[in-house]
Amino acid sequence: MTPARFLSATEVVTVASHPVPHGVVVLSADGTVMDVLKADHPDLGGREVEHHEGLLCPGFVNAHCHIELSHMLGQISSGTGLPRFLREVVRQRAADIEAINAAMAQADRAMYKSGTVAVGDISNQGISAQVKARSPIHYHTYIESFAFTAARVQAAIEGALHVAETFTQRNLPFSIVPHAPYSLHPQLLSSFLKIWGDGQGPLTIHNQECAAEDEMFLTGKGELIATFIGMGVPMEEFVATGLPSLRSFLGQFPTDRNVTLVHNTYMARQELRWAMANHKRLFFCACPRANLYIEGRVPDVMMWLDEGATVCIGTDSLASNQSLSMADEMNTLLREVKGLSLHQAIGMATLNGAKALGLDQRLGSLEKGKRPGVVLITETGTRGELAARRL
Repeated sequence: MTPARFLSATEVVTVASHPVPHGVVVLSADGTVMDVLKADHPDLGGREVEHHEGLLCPGFVNAHCHIELSHMLGQISSGTGLPRFLREVVRQRAADIEAINAAMAQADRAMYKSGTVAVGDISNQGISAQVKARSPIHYHTYIESFAFTAARVQAAIEGALHVAETFTQRNLPFSIVPHAPYSLHPQLLSSFLKIWGDGQGPLTIHNQECAAEDEMFLTGKGELIATFIGMGVPMEEFVATGLPSLRSFLGQFPTDRNVTLVHNTYMARQELRWAMANHKRLFFCACPRANLYIEGRVPDVMMWLDEGATVCIGTDSLASNQSLSMADEMNTLLREVKGLSLHQAIGMATLNGAKALGLDQRLGSLEKGKRPGVVLITETGTRGELAARRL
């Protein structure tokens, strides 16, 4: 391969190794990283180097998104709490198909321009397949399914398989996954285990996003139960386990698959330790702006890091966020999580997300042979917040 671009900045954050002050990223014509050199390397003699102020890092990996909800920007008030938020999503998500497609396309373009190269995206239907097939972003679609009763299980599985066919026809990668512990009937989990078989695709599930979730499993009561009953959801078959929600389902998940637990806003340290002891391929995804938007708090990310967890970052949807910018998520984490460093946040937004999706052999770090994209991070505004753009 012949070098096509030489990109330099105040610092190059490879993620895989120590940052390189005034380093130079050497790229081939197709964007493959050929080398990361120090500024005084002899191979740079006579080369035309593009110099930038700021940090160069690999492209971002958004580990959790719902692009099919992009048309819901600004439709749900913040601070509702999860039970009411779920009710509003169900009530308001229907819209004109052209409006939904236009909103998804706009969100996809914005993510690409702001440096996102891969997305773990939740879908309940096949509507996003067309946008994903045309996008330069790599999408791994998590086809989400749920059932509250045994009578609903077969239809839920058939519906998920029907959606899967849409993505199969376009050669788009996907996994069929449960929505959340509280919507996972035991018979639905048994069906998932049959579908998953020996496959290698990553899995995901929303986890402990609100206090009422643990209350539901511990006591069979609480706001989440009341909300579902108020929505006409039959809850007669739900049986409280007497355990926190995480312990009520994770032990039945395959341990040979990557599993990303999303939100974890109310996960206690002892639950984290239990989870990590019982499943060695766990990833913990923070969606800080969505967590603030819905519940008014962010998860204890420093506790996750202290316990050795692999942490990644997602944006959630535009129903619970103002943008799908990974830089904005990092800004929020750096502001809200005391002790978190910029380099830690970059690793969470790049390599850790790539690992969760099984894409770390080609994305997530500026290493020879990878095509991770290159992002320029700069400071903007009076508060020195981060802005990011693709180079």
